[in-house]
Amino acid sequence: RLREVVYAEQTVCKNHFDKMWKILQEQADVASEYKDAFIEVFPAIMEERYGNKDSGALLNFVRESNPNFDISLYSNLQKSIASERTEFAMHQDKLIDKNREHRTLLRTKPSSFFFSESDTIHITIVTSARTNEAFTTGEDNDVDLFKRRGN
Repeated sequence: RLREVVYAEQTVCKNHFDKMWKILQEQADVASEYKDAFIEVFPAIMEERYGNKDSGALLNFVRESNPNFDISLYSNLQKSIASERTEFAMHQDKLIDKNREHRTLLRTKPSSFFFSESDTIHITIVTSARTNEAFTTGEDNDVDLFKRRGN
């Protein structure tokens, strides 16, 4: 039964990983489409409103309510990234714990009389190249969070 629990939790992790990336990609697509639409529409609105007016156009621009770029889509995306990643990590933690429980069962008497190390389940934990390198070298010196790639 424990073996089936571990396999099921591995499937939950895979399912959640897929859901996580689909949610994040779709939210990023919506934010990108909004940005592109705003860039396309804003100049036309400003030209229509102020393009053919006299020198008081700047004063009117300051006084009037003009379209504003809404950053809430990006804020929502950032919150989703944090929550989805946290939930995914929680599922992987459960998988690791269930696998530990299974390995302990295999190695503890009396069950060790009936099972061997060949009954060990091999799970997949999703990490990153950065994490793998840090654990290989024992160092993680790159702490500049806002470093732009390619600079």
